[in-house]
Amino acid sequence: MGNSPCATEHRGAGSLHQFPMIMERGGSATIRSTKRAVHEGHGFSVGRVASVERRRNQWVLTARDSANEVVGVKASSRRWRATRKRSRVLLSVSLVVLAAVSAACGGGEVAEPTTTTENPYGEALALDPPAPDEVILTVTGPNGTQDYTLGQLVAAATTTVSVDEPFVKQRIEFTGVPLADLFTAAGITDQTNVDTVALNDYAYDAPASVFSDSDAVLAVRQGGGDIPIDQGGPIRIIFPDGTSGSSNLEAWNWSLRRIEAI
Repeated sequence: MGNSPCATEHRGAGSLHQFPMIMERGGSATIRSTKRAVHEGHGFSVGRVASVERRRNQWVLTARDSANEVVGVKASSRRWRATRKRSRVLLSVSLVVLAAVSAACGGGEVAEPTTTTENPYGEALALDPPAPDEVILTVTGPNGTQDYTLGQLVAAATTTVSVDEPFVKQRIEFTGVPLADLFTAAGITDQTNVDTVALNDYAYDAPASVFSDSDAVLAVRQGGGDIPIDQGGPIRIIFPDGTSGSSNLEAWNWSLRRIEAI
């Protein structure tokens, strides 16, 4: 990139959709990142963008305001961990920044924003649906390591629950295995800390009681069929309505691969 104030520099990251969503609202910027909207109302006038970069667990947008002063807005996500740095883009992605840059360079008015609605579960994993005899879950605890195939989990799935799914805002019926049953088989007690790890290495850890007290279910079926990969499949953790886990969105780990006692 050159030194032009209209140049947008992408440092240490991929395409623009990986950055926090930036929208113009009455001359102020709204930063959104990962699963929920955070860091709103920074009072930052969207002007000529100088750079967008990632600094450890933060995205930093640097731009020049109407007075040509360099300003910066940071957006961080507590879903980032020290050892597993990745986030899921779960909200709409706005291209207002590109429109603002174009207007700043051309001297015209900022065009109306063009908004694209993306999958609330993020970019789908490039995976084929698993075969019934394919191992899709590994549980490690005091009793050792147990591998489960999709067929085994479907056969053990005796719990059906209809929940208000918080990410797509729809009522969905899931069938699965109570996590408490898997914990018991692995020798995991309520006091044991467990790490739930997804296929893309997103991890959420908590005492096992956080899951068992909320009747958490390892869902293997959705609406009577397999859970599509692009909807959090093939297996995912869900919580019944009205439990403390139902509002703990960090714990709704989808595309699950491992459960480990730590």
